[in-house]
This record gives sequence, structure tokens and C-alpha cells, in this order.
Amino acid sequence: MLQRSRARVPPGRGMVVPFYRRVESSPRGACRFPLALRFIFLFCLVEPGFLWAEVVVQFRQGEANYTGTEDTHISVPARFYLDQSTDPTHFSTADGRNGNFATDPENEYFAWDWEDTAGYNWIPTPSMSTRFGYGDEIGLLRFRELFGDGASQIPVGAQIQSATLFLYPDNRTSGHLARRLKPGDSANLFEALLDWNEGVRWETFGPVPGPDIGVDFKDQIAAETGQTAADLAIDVTASLQSWSADPESNRGWVLMPSGTQDIIVASGSTIANISDVRVDLQIDTPRRSEIVVTLRHGNYTALLVNRLNQPCTRPKWTKWVDIDVTLDDSAAVDIHDAGTAVQPLSGTYKPDGACYSLPLCTGGGTGGLCGQSADGDWVLSIYDEYGGTNAQLTSWAIHVNDGINPEESYVSSPALAIPTRSLGGRWTSHIWSSESADPLRRPMLEVTYVDTVRAAPSRVRALPGAGGVEVEVTIPPGSNAVSPVTVTAVSDASGVAQAPGSPLVFAAAGATTQSMALSIGSAGMAHLTLAADGGLGSSQIIVEVTSTGVGIEPAILYRGLGDPSESATVTIPHGVNTSAPVTLSLSSTNPAVANFLVNTLEFPAGTGSEQTVGIDFGSTGSATLVASDDAGGIFSRSMYVVVNDEPSISYEMNIRPYVQLGDAPAGAVSDQFAIVWQTMTLATQGPDQDHFEVEYRAVGSPTWLPGPAPEIRDVGSESRKNHAATLTGLDFDSEYEYRLIHYRNGVALDGGTHQASVKTRKSDNIVFTVSANTGGGNLNAIGQLPLLAAIGPDLHFFNGDAVYYYGERELFRARISDIYTDLMATTPTVLVTGNHEMSNTTMSPSEAYGQPYADQVFMPDNGPVGDHGPGRNYSFDVGPVHFVVVNTGLGDTLASAVGPWLAVDLAASSQPWKIVVSHELPVTLDPYSVDRQYTPLVREHVLKPAVENGANLFIGGAAHSYQRYRPITAVDVTQTAPEDQISWATCNAGAGTTLVYSGNSWLRPPAGQIPSLLEAPMEVYGLVVGLGLFEVNGNLLTVKGVDLDGTPFDTQVINNCQNPAECSCPVCGDSAIEAPEMCDDGNSAGGDGCSAICQTEYHQVLYGLGEGGSVTITMDGLSLVSISAPGDQSSMVLEDLASRINAEPGLGGAHAE
Repeated sequence: MLQRSRARVPPGRGMVVPFYRRVESSPRGACRFPLALRFIFLFCLVEPGFLWAEVVVQFRQGEANYTGTEDTHISVPARFYLDQSTDPTHFSTADGRNGNFATDPENEYFAWDWEDTAGYNWIPTPSMSTRFGYGDEIGLLRFRELFGDGASQIPVGAQIQSATLFLYPDNRTSGHLARRLKPGDSANLFEALLDWNEGVRWETFGPVPGPDIGVDFKDQIAAETGQTAADLAIDVTASLQSWSADPESNRGWVLMPSGTQDIIVASGSTIANISDVRVDLQIDTPRRSEIVVTLRHGNYTALLVNRLNQPCTRPKWTKWVDIDVTLDDSAAVDIHDAGTAVQPLSGTYKPDGACYSLPLCTGGGTGGLCGQSADGDWVLSIYDEYGGTNAQLTSWAIHVNDGINPEESYVSSPALAIPTRSLGGRWTSHIWSSESADPLRRPMLEVTYVDTVRAAPSRVRALPGAGGVEVEVTIPPGSNAVSPVTVTAVSDASGVAQAPGSPLVFAAAGATTQSMALSIGSAGMAHLTLAADGGLGSSQIIVEVTSTGVGIEPAILYRGLGDPSESATVTIPHGVNTSAPVTLSLSSTNPAVANFLVNTLEFPAGTGSEQTVGIDFGSTGSATLVASDDAGGIFSRSMYVVVNDEPSISYEMNIRPYVQLGDAPAGAVSDQFAIVWQTMTLATQGPDQDHFEVEYRAVGSPTWLPGPAPEIRDVGSESRKNHAATLTGLDFDSEYEYRLIHYRNGVALDGGTHQASVKTRKSDNIVFTVSANTGGGNLNAIGQLPLLAAIGPDLHFFNGDAVYYYGERELFRARISDIYTDLMATTPTVLVTGNHEMSNTTMSPSEAYGQPYADQVFMPDNGPVGDHGPGRNYSFDVGPVHFVVVNTGLGDTLASAVGPWLAVDLAASSQPWKIVVSHELPVTLDPYSVDRQYTPLVREHVLKPAVENGANLFIGGAAHSYQRYRPITAVDVTQTAPEDQISWATCNAGAGTTLVYSGNSWLRPPAGQIPSLLEAPMEVYGLVVGLGLFEVNGNLLTVKGVDLDGTPFDTQVINNCQNPAECSCPVCGDSAIEAPEMCDDGNSAGGDGCSAICQTEYHQVLYGLGEGGSVTITMDGLSLVSISAPGDQSSMVLEDLASRINAEPGLGGAHAE
């Protein structure tokens, strides 16, 4: 009877190192654990008359010199979605726009997430076999160098008993990251079918963009993570067993956010050309849910159910509890809009096409699921986006026919539990990566295998006809303690190498190591499989027979000027130094370019056949390095080295070129703009030398002019670099073309040229636009693109919160540049920091306080000292306007640095228009928002100096609505009550600073109904998705709030009061009623029917207790009656009357309280 004894330390605790150890045997056949190994995981299998050991190895980055872990994630980019929205077959990645970010190789996280899926639309892959939601993130993880001869490696072909992958989610419960780092989606692990590295991107993963099931990764789930609420221990035994048999197939795992799949396999069908498909679907859900169902057959995926009865832009749970329906393209009603039928939802409906339509069949029954044979896999995928519903797929069936043969039906009744797509909300699963600062939180792979027969060396290099080459064959200690063990060796190419005809027999209680002589034949490659009886595992010997006896790897080496020394591996044929040493002479044909660090390399007698040797690089040119032993008869081998005249580096375009104003001084006689782009470094050593060149010309000119050499800016990331070329001496009011050319080894890359045109600054009237709160990269942001293209602004402001959640460096592309690619290439854009960009305060200086966001700013460096660095506060002129960008994202430096600088900057400008742009709001009368705690600081240190130094307009962005107020004439922060600190003009034409908040790129709907009559000084409160449009024309500035169709819902003209007579307002209290006054009773006191700003008040006072009668009030000819009960207080009657007034549509929006 087998018994298992185990001593272990929990993962992530104690000394966790990769190791290879065997259990010692004792005369009594029991396991004995050396005390020195008490922290190492040891296993022992004991059987009467036989003993061998299980071995445990652990792989974790940075421990015991293991460095083979790779992890990253790729994401569906917004631009990819945009192109797909009009043509699902269009991928247009040639210009580099349609990729998403891949995390930095040094990023402490990798992730997966199925975000905003079918409810926000979704993207089919080219084969239509895998569906991805807009915003999806797909994890990638691999452990390299698992198998081999190393003391920590697993023998090739070893019998894997178990394998566990340990992952450690970062789930914060407190602190500034708590909202973002919550338990997220579970994932399924699929074995990758293609090679990749940490620089992989969405558009470069596989032959077509994005991971595609059955093409880029296997179609069978290898493992499941489960929910990420706690540390994960994932059984990956099947993967390791597969890779042990074929180590080259180890390409790691693709971690796909999970769902449930059920497969019907049809075979022997008589229907070769389907013309019609119906699907029966029965789902039991105990409570509200967000069920999404797709069906795949062949190369097409149909969307069946997509969160019933919910709007596409803000999906919530469906009202249906149970679903028992038939889905048929010919039905009259779409299942999405099935109405309010009684439970369960039953009947026949069209597949859900409200948000995105992929019916069962297309092309009139010739495409989609139709037009192909019924045979094969029918894969139903289902998940619940809401969470916690305990839903179940009870049964489903497909019915197919071709109009000729009898209809065929296939039924499955799996009773499968439907997993929830998220836990506590749609959060990303953030997993500590191999670059985590805490070594014990890095991914770890623990593998248990049966100790097996081994050969040393397991890879042999030999000369043709070399005769017998000996290798040592070893069996596990104790495996022959009672009974003999027989080992056989079988070659797959006996003409190249073969083992002796007789097997090796390890006698009972005898030695565990023997020599085996291999017979070497002609040149080629052979694999000899060693197999032992008694249940031991197997392993391989790989024999390479070559007439070139000496080996050098690599054979060709390219390096750049100044690159550090490199190592090469030199081998000699196995066995030639068995009895005598072998000495190789090392030389170079051009030592000034490259040479070995030593002149000779000795392989002592009886030692191994492989060594490493250093190579040093000098001047540019080429050299041939030779290792030879002509006298010894094993020939020679050379390597070719090229040293280029620039440091070796190769780039991949990460952020396409965009234009900003650069550090243009005020009052300059010529204009300039900066062309900015970002790269990901692919390699800093190797064959390639990349560089960029910028050229430009005036539109209409035939001649391209060379631009300046780009500046390269370190952005605190080893893999990312910002590049900028500033074009100067440009004419105002002109248009220029520019192009950026990416060269590799002096040759322009195909698809590596980016060309656009940009207009220089105008000298008079300008148009600019403002958006805010676009940081989720949502569809509202994408919806702005046609509007911005139609407007063609001279300048566009991203007024804060443009990168959710914390202004992450890796998200700038996905949230901004991938969406606004064309706009940013042709229109100078202005980046304003918001609270989201600034709120990451605990990271390193290169990541905290909005630094990743500020790194993308190439604007005048004229801001204050003491506000976390450049790129956060700056001012510049365009046409007649002096703009000042103010960082209010945290408010921590407003008093000490920002406020005093703002006052001086505004006072120094003589421009007729002065505009302050700030994300945070100094004051809001929005009844549905809660003032931020530092709003008083914004009021005192930003609004006050703005008003006192002539700012005409203050544009805010933090409100998730559109708001406009009357001008502010003074700010007195000595007053206690906030409402007493602001002095408002009595009309919109009055002098002062007008407040406009255009943060309505993403709305936060209120809990209640918006009052139909706003209280002055608020003029407009709009819950309309859109942006702010501002047109400067002489002394007038037109403010517009426009929706995504370009229709204005607010228009107001502001005068800069260069002629003060144009800015006079009626005087409240002069007994003359002038617009916008509603009354004027000769005083400025409120509470008497006419308010302090001359707006009509309805004032009624009641006394006493009710006696069971009624109170009638007549307004505008309408009589409203409140009936009281005996004992009712007067306040109760007044509240009833106020509610009746507010509810009466005939009163034109009167407001009572």
C-alpha cells in the first residue's frame, strides 16, 4: 500500500527557492529527511520492496537565480473598437494606431478583465471564434527554462505528478488605491500556441490582431483561477505534463476572463449546407442578472442574449428571472425588448440585436451559422455580468435544416452553474507580477514529479563516426534497493546515433549510475528516449552530429558603439577531452572592432565540453572571431561581429505623433509647435539601430525641410521614452505639413512614416473646445470625434480626469491617444491635471502626483516652483487670448505656490481676453453634487486671483454635468458662509469672471428630477453628453454647450468689457424692471416677494393648528387647495401647498419651499 509523507511550508512563507533534491533511503525502506532540508518541500513514496522519490521544484523570479518569468497583459484599444464599429472585418493596424498598451516590463502588475462587454458593444476577432468587449484586458504568463539538466530544472520527459500555480491579487481595502484594486473577474487559463514576450501588443499577438482561440491559444481550458478575492492556487498539472513531453511547446498561458461553455458535438449529419437555425435556451436565475449568451459554430459567433431590457450605454440587470425561449431570426420581436411578459420569459424571439447585432444567419441564410455543415462543435458561451445570482444553464438545443433533408436537432442538458463576470462590480483583476518589489508576492510555479532516469550530459555534440561516446545514466537513489531496474534507450535516428543493443541493468541494492556508450554515425540530429521499468519516468538524450567540431553561439552578433561586453558559448565535441585536455586558440580578424577577452580556452581532461568566453567591442566595423584547434583535429568555428556607429536600440511606436505648442515665449515674432511621440524600447542590444527624423514644409511647398534632432525625454520607465522635435520660425496664420520617419539601420521602415498637417496660431479670432472626465475611454469620448472633426478647433483642452483611474502611465495611450489620434496629430492639445491624475500620491516620484500625465506635456515651462514639477501649471497666448492652466487636482499647493503665481501671471498679461482653465470647481450650486473638501482652497487661491486680475472666463471640469453661471465680480473669503463669499453680477452681460463647467463628457445622473426653474446665479444646468465650444470674435466670446450631434443646448455671449458701457446691468432696487429682473420693489432686501436680485418671490405665512378645513392659494389664475386634518401644524399645510405648486405644470416651473 502506498503511503505519502509530506513536509511543507505554505507558499509565500519561509525560504521558498527552486531546488532539486532526492529523498535518502534507509535500510528499513522508510524516508529519512535531512535536517538541513527542513524548509524544503520533500515527498516520499514507499511501497514494500520498492522506493523512489517525488521531487518538488519551485520557480519564482529572482530566487535561486531564476529569471525566466514573463508576464504582461494586452487590451482591446478604443481605436480598434472605433474602426470595428463600422466594419467588423476592418483592422487597419498598418499605421500603428490600433494597438493598445502592453505593460512595462518593469510593471508590478499584470491583469485580466472583461470590461464593459456586450452592453457597450463588443468586438469579434477575425475568425469570429472569440468575443472581446471594448476595454477587455487579457493576461499572459510564462515560466521559461522549466526543463533541462540544471539542478533546479525538471528533466525532459519527467512524469509530472502535480503542478500548482500561485498568484497573488492586490486587493486593497483601504488607502487611495482601494477603489481600483478590488477583487475582479476570474479567468480561464489556455495554453498559448505562439511565442510572445513582454513587449507584445494587441495588434502583434498572432497573425491577426488580438488573441484568437484555436489559433493563438488552445481551445481547451487548462485551468481556472476562481475569483480573485484571495490568493490563488491553480492546478496546472495538465499543462506541465504536456510541456514535459515537448518542452518547446511551453509558451505559457493566456488568461481569459472566464465564462461557462457547453459544447454539442454533431457528427454524421446529412445537412452539409445549413439554411436555417433555431436555438432553444433555458436559463434559471433566482434573482436579477445580466446574462450574455453567444453561440459559435465553425468560424462564426452569434450573439443570442445581451442583458435584456437594458440600454446599451448604461447596462444594468435584466428584470427577467427565468428564461425559456426559442431564438429564431424570423421572429417578429427582438428578445432584448421582450416587454413585460409574466415569468418565466417564454416564446419565440429574434436574437438580441439592440446593442450589437450578430444574428444566427446572415446573407439570407448563406452566411453566419448557415452556409456550413452541421457537423462539428457548437459552443455555447454564457456568463452573468451582474454577480451573485447563482444562475444556471439548464438546457439548450439547436435545430438545423437545409430545406432538403429532415430537420436535425441536438440537445444538451448540462445544468451548468453560470459564473459571474465580476465580484462586487466590474473590477480588473490586478495580479502582482514578476517585477513586484515583494519577492513573496511574485507568481510561483510549484511542480512535483517522479524522480526519473537521467543522462549526463543530456545534450551531446559529436563528430561524425566518432565511435563510442559515453554518457552517464543515473536512476533515482533507492529505486533498485530491493529489485533490479532495467533501462532501455531507443533512438529516433539510428543512423545518426544509437544506444547499445542490450539494456542497462541496475542490480538490486547495487549502484545507481552506469556508463552507456553511444554509437555515432553520420551528421544529423537524434533523440534517444531512456525508459526504466518499475514505474520510473523517462527522459531524453539529444545528440547533434556535425562535421564542424567547435561550436560558437551566437554565430552572428550585432552591437552598437559603446555596448558592454558580451558572452559567447564555445563547445567542443563530447568525449574528445576524456583523456587529454583540449586547448582552443581564440583570435579576431579585426581586434579593434571586437575580440575575445582571452587568447586561449582550455578544456581540461575529464571535464565538460562547454564553456563561456567574454567578447569586448571597440570601434565601428566588422570582425570575424575564430576558435580553432587544427592540431587536435576538431576543426574550427568562427562568429561574425558587426559594431555599428550608434548605440544599439530598437523602438516600437507606442503613442503616435501629436502636436503641442512647446515652450513658445509670449510676444514672439514667429510661431512654433512641438511634435511629440512615445516609443517602447524593444531592445538595447542587438542587430538594430533605430532613429527618427522629422521633416516639414509649408502647405503647397514641394520641398521638405529637415527638422531638428529630436529630444529624448526619460519618463521614469525603462521601456518608454518620449521624443519631441520642436519646429521654430514658423509663420503665424499658416498651415504646415510634417512627417516623422522611423529608420532602422538607415532604412525607413515600412509603415513607419507618420504625416499630418497643423495650423499655426492665429493672430485674431480663435475657436477652442473643452472636454473633461473622458478617462474611462468610454463611448461618449469616442462619440466626440465626429463633432471635433466637424468643428476643427484651433485648440482642444482635456480638462482633467482624462486617464482613469490614477493617471497611469500605461493608460495614456488607451484613454487618450488611441481615441483622439487624428485630432491630436493636427490640433494642439492642452492637458490639464485633474484629481484622478494627481491622486496617486504614494508611488515613486516618477509615478506620483500626476507625473506620468505631466510627462506628456510639452508646453511653456513657466509655472510656479513648488507644485510637484513642470507640466501642471503653465500659461500661453493664442490669438487675443491669454490662457492659464492651473493644477487644482489635489489642492495641496494652491496657497503656497499656485495662487501667488496665478495672480502675477494674469496681471502681467495685456491680452484682451484672459481665461483660466482648472479641473476643480471653486463654487457650485448644483443641488446633486457634493463640494470637494478643498473647494474653499480653489475659491480662495484660484478664483479670487482670477477675478481680481481680470480673468473673463473660468472653465472648470470636475462637475459631471454642464453648468454656467452669471459673472463673479468679487470674492471675499473673510466671510464665513460660502454663499456670502461670492458677489455675482445681476446679468450675464455684466463685467466679471463667468463660470462655465463643461465636464459633461461623462455624466453622473442625479438622484432626483432637475428643477425646471434654476436659481440665479446658475443659468444653465445640463445633463447632456457633449463638450464646451468657445468662439472668440473681437470683444465677444460665444460660449456654447453642444451635444454629440453638434446641437447647442446653451448659448451665451460674453463681453470682455473693453468698452465698459457695453457691460452695464440693471440696478436691483431702483424701482425699474429691466431684463433679466422679474420684479423691482425699490429695495435690495429679500423675503418681501421680490428677492435681493429682483427675482419674484411667493411668500405666504400661516399660523395656528388645522381644524379640519382647507387652505386655498391662487397663482396665475390656478387655485390650489390643501385640506388639513384636525391638529395639523401650519408647517405641514405649507409643505403640502409647496408640493402642489412644484407639481403643477401650469405654473411654468414655479418653485416653492
